[in-house]
Amino acid sequence: MDVRAIVLIGPAGESNDRPTPVTDSQENFAGIPFSILPVLGHTALGRVVECLKCAGIDSVTVLSAANAESPFVKDSDHPKIKWQNVADAQLWRAAEDEFDHLARGGAELVLVVRLGAYAEIEIDPLLQFHLDQCNHITQVAAADGPLDYFVLSGSRRNDAAFLLRNKLGRMRVQARPYITGGYVNRLQTAADLRRLTLDSLLQKTSIRPQGEQVRPGVWLGQGAKIDHNVRLVAPCYIGPYARVRSGSLITRGSSLEHHTIVD
Repeated sequence: MDVRAIVLIGPAGESNDRPTPVTDSQENFAGIPFSILPVLGHTALGRVVECLKCAGIDSVTVLSAANAESPFVKDSDHPKIKWQNVADAQLWRAAEDEFDHLARGGAELVLVVRLGAYAEIEIDPLLQFHLDQCNHITQVAAADGPLDYFVLSGSRRNDAAFLLRNKLGRMRVQARPYITGGYVNRLQTAADLRRLTLDSLLQKTSIRPQGEQVRPGVWLGQGAKIDHNVRLVAPCYIGPYARVRSGSLITRGSSLEHHTIVD
């Protein structure tokens, strides 16, 4: 079966992941979406794309309405991903056009994911549920409410257009949702981002630190430099090319991302 995916980053407007009115502080820090900020060496976006590819979805298109000049956006634009920067006002139109392009190219199912929330979802059971229910569109929901995570049938272009024109907030034909029991973090605030880091250090998620575990609960990224009398209290993470200077104490739950300097 031909399954492809569209991942959306940085759109404004109402959504299932944001039950309250949108403000500048939600889902971003200093204008940068939480989904493209590193957590233990890798971003939520990168991990979602890896999950899709591990499930056999080779074609993943990322449509980003985030600031294209941001170094975080540039770092996320990987050559193996079809990446397109679009204006915020044009994001949903671009998503509709991309769906039409994929459907014309033979896609039988298209996953549409807005980040938004970080959710660990098993792809194969989700796709099988969609087929078994004969849904036009299947939405994923967690215990605390719906997610901006959908399976769309490629042959149902009118349903897809309606969904995207309504910014994932309404479906043309209501259908039974797929309930996930996997880890979900709404990533609406900086506190949520911090909780994702702590949950991952405590192995409550599938996220594992990018680096070498030099002793139980302590991970070092490539090129990290730590002076000889630094104290590291597990669990903690020192990212690539970070520098921790003499006399520092890195206490439990700390995550120093790439090129951090602690003096």
